[in-house]
Amino acid sequence: QALNAFVLKRAPAKNRTDFVLEGRVTNRGAQFFDGNRLAGANFYGVVESIAHELGSNAVPLVIPIGCEKEFRGIIDLVEYQAIFYDQDDGMIQTVKDVPPELQEEADKWRKNLLEKVSETDEKLLDKFCADEPITVEELRAAIRNATFQHKICPVFCGSAFKNKGIQRLLDGVIYYLPSPLDLPPTKGMRDGVEIEQPAADDAPLTALAFKIMADKHIGKLVFTRVYAGVLRAGTYVLNSTKDKKQRVGRLVKMHANRQEMVDELCAGEIGAVVGLADTITGDTICGEDDNLILEAIEFPSPVLSIAVSPHERADRDKLSKGLARLAEEDPTFIVGSDPETEETLISGMGELHLEIIVDRLKREYGVNVDTGAPQVAYRETARAPQVEHRLRYAKQSGGRGQFASANCPRPPD
Repeated sequence: QALNAFVLKRAPAKNRTDFVLEGRVTNRGAQFFDGNRLAGANFYGVVESIAHELGSNAVPLVIPIGCEKEFRGIIDLVEYQAIFYDQDDGMIQTVKDVPPELQEEADKWRKNLLEKVSETDEKLLDKFCADEPITVEELRAAIRNATFQHKICPVFCGSAFKNKGIQRLLDGVIYYLPSPLDLPPTKGMRDGVEIEQPAADDAPLTALAFKIMADKHIGKLVFTRVYAGVLRAGTYVLNSTKDKKQRVGRLVKMHANRQEMVDELCAGEIGAVVGLADTITGDTICGEDDNLILEAIEFPSPVLSIAVSPHERADRDKLSKGLARLAEEDPTFIVGSDPETEETLISGMGELHLEIIVDRLKREYGVNVDTGAPQVAYRETARAPQVEHRLRYAKQSGGRGQFASANCPRPPD
């Protein structure tokens, strides 16, 4: 809950302000418009659509400098500075005063920001009405409080592909979104009684495994969020969901494809654990002598199934191992079999989901897979209202003979 944001991307459409929501649609947290470099991108149209379609009080904290292929940077309305990106990868930034040709537009949206935020803060409103200067620290504090209370929804813009505007977005996560200390205590069940666990390092260890990933070099990685206490490498913990004692091998912090080894994870931190072989997504990790269980993660049921089979008969074992590991990583991906047709069926959240699974089987496990629609096992049905079947058995092989007669009526359905 430290980052509750979703990404808005420009979608090809007749209306230049149409957009696609990727992720969970919500009016909480921050919103990021990713698409200023795309043809037809319209940041201001998307801001208006957020307000109308989602009912959110969208307040831009930055505005773009240029659009589409001419997107060169952003104007930070909080600090009232212009940030230009000198390279396509966005790694070199130049901070300047707002150019004269952009001051009118920047002043307009700066005033909009001050008006919207002042409506949620009396002290800021007094200063705004008296035309007194408002410091950056005062404005940030007011934006943070208004975001916590869901009175405004900060909006950022940039280009994720070109790494432009991302730095200010991450700064905004720190400045305006709640940290673990700002959230209410975590609730769990211990011996049938609801318990509140504060986010503190000196509290009993409480952590939740929220993702499983297989690494070629390290092995199974269990991504874990520590809600309370400290998780240390080399110690024993209890998987209270399964009531199994396990040893924490190593702890790593993940930075994209780079891994940082650490000795401990404190309350509020996220990291990956090596060594929890029996832990899956949604399991609670706590101290050896504790049995607190956090609320499990609820996953939607699969909506589409397809039949899969190895292209080469020799790849059957590799296919089974690959499917088992992928199912362990992704709770929305289910592997099963049809006992009548003896087909292997995989189920997921949609066609794209299953296509990615098939592609990963080929790339990561070296298995070429044939896919198709599941077969249907047809059965014969007697349609006559009354069916009788007579069978007569007679055998004479010397001595007393054998004789039997059976009459098997089938009543109508």
